[in-house]
Amino acid sequence: ADLLQVNFSRMEKMHSLGDQSMTLGLLYSLVGVGCYLGPVVWNKCTPHNEKILFSRIVISYSNIMFSFIVMYFAHNIYMVMLATAIRSFGSATLWTYSTLLIQSMVPTNMRGRMFAFENSVFTLCSIVSYFYCGALFDFLHLNEWEVCFVLSIGGFLMLSFWIFLYLTLYQRTKSSNEN
Repeated sequence: ADLLQVNFSRMEKMHSLGDQSMTLGLLYSLVGVGCYLGPVVWNKCTPHNEKILFSRIVISYSNIMFSFIVMYFAHNIYMVMLATAIRSFGSATLWTYSTLLIQSMVPTNMRGRMFAFENSVFTLCSIVSYFYCGALFDFLHLNEWEVCFVLSIGGFLMLSFWIFLYLTLYQRTKSSNEN
């Protein structure tokens, strides 16, 4: 998404609120707004039990997928800004709630190692995603909208995986409660 924001900020048709640096600054500021609002809004309306936290992670993945779909249809900076805020809202909620799940599900004597592992995997995934997105631009010569489409498919796959996990966990829990 960061590479997309840089590329969108370079497009003259996206400069209705200012030049390239102003456009990129606005997009980055909306990352901050979305990252702040996501967890704050959900915390106001979400009890902190594992099932609800897990469901909010699933919803966050739908936010991310939906944001790339909005960006795919973006024909002006306002749509890119909206997509950026939606994505950041979902990303921050996803990270916050997955951290809360780790705290609640992992035994105390393993949490430090688990958080270290989580941070390592996050860093590795960030690096891979930058290379992946860069390859889509540089080697496959996709434009911004095509990259958004590919990323929305990736978001759909992740969403599907987490829905499967949620349903598997919920069905297993529901079945064991019935016994």
